[in-house]
Amino acid sequence: MQEKVDLLISLVQNLIGHLDRLGVNQLSRPLSKACFCLKSHDLIGLKIILTSIEEENLYKEIEDVDFHKIKSQILELAKEVQQDFDKDIIPLTVAEELFLNLSYNKFFDICSEVYKQEFWEQSPQYRLSKIYQAFSIYSEILDHEPFKGVLSWLSKYRPPMESEISGPLFKFIRNVFAHFPFYDTWDEIWISKNLVNWRYPNQSIDKFLEKFTGKSEVQYRFKEKSKTGFTYVTISFPKTYDNEKIFLKDMIKEEEGVKFALVMMIRVLNMQIESIKE
Repeated sequence: MQEKVDLLISLVQNLIGHLDRLGVNQLSRPLSKACFCLKSHDLIGLKIILTSIEEENLYKEIEDVDFHKIKSQILELAKEVQQDFDKDIIPLTVAEELFLNLSYNKFFDICSEVYKQEFWEQSPQYRLSKIYQAFSIYSEILDHEPFKGVLSWLSKYRPPMESEISGPLFKFIRNVFAHFPFYDTWDEIWISKNLVNWRYPNQSIDKFLEKFTGKSEVQYRFKEKSKTGFTYVTISFPKTYDNEKIFLKDMIKEEEGVKFALVMMIRVLNMQIESIKE
């Protein structure tokens, strides 16, 4: 499967080069986005390619033989990859479809709000309520069986720690929200070994901290549409896990951390989207 996807990306990039040389560059951007999606193992990349390539009226006046040869190869291979994906798809039950539609819609509504400057001008209490809701929805969606395979793919094909951050770290944050709901703002949130294990040891938060304490920090950058440059974020793991306070703000800062988290969540969630309706 991965070899076919890699070949498809190469062919699409070759086609983009042909389009640019021929001065037909209106499709360069969507096809480039499709390549980015496929490199991230995002199924929407296939939909973008098939929709773009099948717009026959855009190519009627192009007489370049190599262009049409590559175009045909892309269509054939994209449909073959799509069929391979479809073989592994288990049809949703009515209940699953209802849950996922409600979850995705609300999650993307919150994402849209978070990426507006007005959101960061709201009170810290309001921001935390929305952030908590987004993390909770994402965590619930991850319990849907197909997403276990998504995180497995991430661990194989994406940069180090991306699977751990997209899965265990975000679930850890959600669990801190859920099990210690007495904080009003992001910067107030702290935990310690005594607090985590006040009832039972060896539960999810305790397991996460035992595993990740002492690991090296991880740095990422991501692009925001409203900004010209990159936004940088650092994820720091606790140096020790004992009865000293571990502040969430020291692990990941609120604004850039939450925006980054949503970018990562969207990437994971998009891998299971086949179509989007208004």
